[in-house]
Amino acid sequence: MLALDRISLRRNGRTILDTVSLELRAGCFTVLVGPNGAGKSTLLKVLTGEVRPDEGEVRFEGEPLGAIRPERLATRRAVLPQASHLAFPFTVLEVVRLGLEARPGLSPDARRREPVLALERVDLGGFAARVFQDLSGGEQQRGHLARVLAQIGPPVEGGRPKAMLLDEPTASLDMRHQLDVLELARDFSVGGGLAFAIVHDLNLAAAYADRLVVIEKGRIALDGAPDEILRDGRMEEIFDVAFDRIEPALGALHLVPRRRA
Repeated sequence: MLALDRISLRRNGRTILDTVSLELRAGCFTVLVGPNGAGKSTLLKVLTGEVRPDEGEVRFEGEPLGAIRPERLATRRAVLPQASHLAFPFTVLEVVRLGLEARPGLSPDARRREPVLALERVDLGGFAARVFQDLSGGEQQRGHLARVLAQIGPPVEGGRPKAMLLDEPTASLDMRHQLDVLELARDFSVGGGLAFAIVHDLNLAAAYADRLVVIEKGRIALDGAPDEILRDGRMEEIFDVAFDRIEPALGALHLVPRRRA
């Protein structure tokens, strides 16, 4: 549904992405992990069209991404950036309603209902009238996620899946809301949509992802089922950390970093 084909990107003589090929499928929650500076956010910016690669092609539903008009793309794909800044004192509800610009066919009743439901899904049901800039960093992050949910609507519409791309959606969130956000992404994929996220916590990523992709120095180093990735001995080399692998009687494998002497 969304594919990178041999993408390369260079900045100031430095290779940021090196011949990256990646195909993201509907019905699958794919999580990208990797060390700082590995190219995670840049890869997402290429996926969204924010950054144009020096080589290779990005395709969405089989079409070159650059050939799709932005307003049409907004009806099929929603993006949560790593940071969003507002210059005006919008209320929380007004920010979420911005997402509805991509859904002009909604009835007046749905236009009233959808933003309220989106706020409830991110645990901001009582925040509609608050000034957005007065919220904490974590609350603002959840508010922007509500805007994304209002924009994208159902994961499948008219028999066609949609895509939701999230750049570090758990950053600045407490543990409970980290779980909530990843459950929302997983539910979107279970409903038939494409969900893609960048997550730093390896165990949290593995607990929710259907597929784990590891990027190192601008190249895809590992790609597969989360349990297989966590067991791979190359994880120590990639993250420059020694891990103990803890496998409880019930539940998923966990990586525990060893304390340095």
